[in-house]
Amino acid sequence: MYRIFVDIYQTLKKLHMTNVDCVTDFGFTGIFEKECKLMNETGTFLPSPGTKIGYSFSALKNLEYLFLSDLGFRVTNVSMIYGFVFQNLRFMTLEGYPKVTPWGVEKLRTSNSKLKRWNVDFHDRHISLLVERLQRFPISKGAPPAEPNAADPVRTTTNTAEIPIAINSNSRIDDGENPQDEET
Repeated sequence: MYRIFVDIYQTLKKLHMTNVDCVTDFGFTGIFEKECKLMNETGTFLPSPGTKIGYSFSALKNLEYLFLSDLGFRVTNVSMIYGFVFQNLRFMTLEGYPKVTPWGVEKLRTSNSKLKRWNVDFHDRHISLLVERLQRFPISKGAPPAEPNAADPVRTTTNTAEIPIAINSNSRIDDGENPQDEET
């Protein structure tokens, strides 16, 4: 039975889930809560040596369409970095009230290079502005956004109202797809 589930899981192309407010970073990444908390507190976003990582949501290799609503506060930047990285994802909608910073949303966007359309509604004005700006530009195939560091306010605060938004226009690289050719 388990093998059948894994086979179906890996061939899944469309996933639409509502009321996922009880799912945590562990549920999306396979990284235990204690380690996720440590990564968020330190701003390193690298698991400690020896950390056991379970099955990640990103294992959905063939996923092309993702809709998740009612994401809860137990979803953080860790999920944006390790849980939502899909090779074939073309359409994504994420809604809810997770504890995600604009840096995490930018990382989410650049980690999914095949996205044609995406909508992120986390009920945060700063993230909404960032999403609006990022939708104007193709995904960068160059270097991903820099990891937060000591000088980066994303690392030192969880209050997104205090985080300035800056978009580097040099990170824009055409992904080779013509927007007029998109499906409606």
